[in-house]
Amino acid sequence: SLYFIVYTTSMSGTNQQVVSTIGYLLSKYEQTAADGLEKIVTLSFKPQVLDKNIEEMATTHFADVFVSESQAVDALLSIFDDQKKVSSTDKDKHKPRNQHSNTNVPLAFRACLSLLNGCVAPASRLAFARNLCTPQFTNMLRRTLQAIRENQMEDTLGALSLLTVIVEGYPSLIMGKFRLNHFLDLGVFNSLTSRNSAIRVHRCKCLTAWALSSNHETNRRTILTHGYLTALTEDVAELLCPARALSDPTMNIDLSTLRDVVNRAVQIIQDGFLGPASGLSLSQKRELLMGQKNVIKALSKWLTPLPGIVTAIDGDSAQTSIVTTVSGLMRSLVMQLREETSDYLLSRQLASVSTNGNAQDAGVNYMPNFTLFSLLLSLIHI
Repeated sequence: SLYFIVYTTSMSGTNQQVVSTIGYLLSKYEQTAADGLEKIVTLSFKPQVLDKNIEEMATTHFADVFVSESQAVDALLSIFDDQKKVSSTDKDKHKPRNQHSNTNVPLAFRACLSLLNGCVAPASRLAFARNLCTPQFTNMLRRTLQAIRENQMEDTLGALSLLTVIVEGYPSLIMGKFRLNHFLDLGVFNSLTSRNSAIRVHRCKCLTAWALSSNHETNRRTILTHGYLTALTEDVAELLCPARALSDPTMNIDLSTLRDVVNRAVQIIQDGFLGPASGLSLSQKRELLMGQKNVIKALSKWLTPLPGIVTAIDGDSAQTSIVTTVSGLMRSLVMQLREETSDYLLSRQLASVSTNGNAQDAGVNYMPNFTLFSLLLSLIHI
């Protein structure tokens, strides 16, 4: 209409780009919607700006203007509503979206990620993060991560990547929607087959984000969540497993990503669990390890990383540095958690009460230095 022409011509260039993109996203044709998503990914690139220029840039930068328009955000999130349609082929790629499945879901996740990372103003980024933490959207994330399907692997990876960024920046928002113990029960964190093991490094990145967020209390609660340390240490052990070659096509590991994941996991164990800043008492640490006995077994596997992987990551000295670091973690664990044998009688008495007088159960569950005994047993079987 004439009104629309006058309205759009009076806009700034960025506003016109946003309005145009909305039109693409709302198109009934899937390929046209895909073009709109590609525009978002391309135009959301975050420029280098000085702090004093943030407010000015936020009024002209595409990502900030896009997330400030509720119609634009709604149009983007509507892409996720078409996941259960009939799939399209090259011959019918220009059919209306309501006639076939929306294969744009992975690209829509990339667009959301680009906007979240591309916002110049912190307020814009927070506002968009809130839109991504609504019950409707988080339920969609939960459904996507509920099971691993070969034909929807890109959807799963996109959901994990987006969730990782949200957790790192706004843990309090997402913790209200995802309880971590329920999160760990999702299918994406269950055992993987060799055909879908490529997802391991991505879910490991997501796991580290929960314990290295900007909120210390969230980090502490994450460490205390039953099963978290087991999932993290076992994934890292598998990534460094000598039995898996770097060239394994099922893994498809980016070396810089692998380096980052390993370093972050070491930081979590070293600072978040063993370090004084963790806020965990010795009894809490012992209880965690007693309740998750596979943690020690997995940590011991970190001592035997695949030389080809670590050399490719950090050079010839990398294997030594990884082994040295993990050895230091083991030493710290021993020094902190060792118990005096003089407390054995008292432990037996307390155990006898808690096990209704069953001395055999008491001896197994309360033997002094049982945690260290488990560690020694794991090292023997490396």
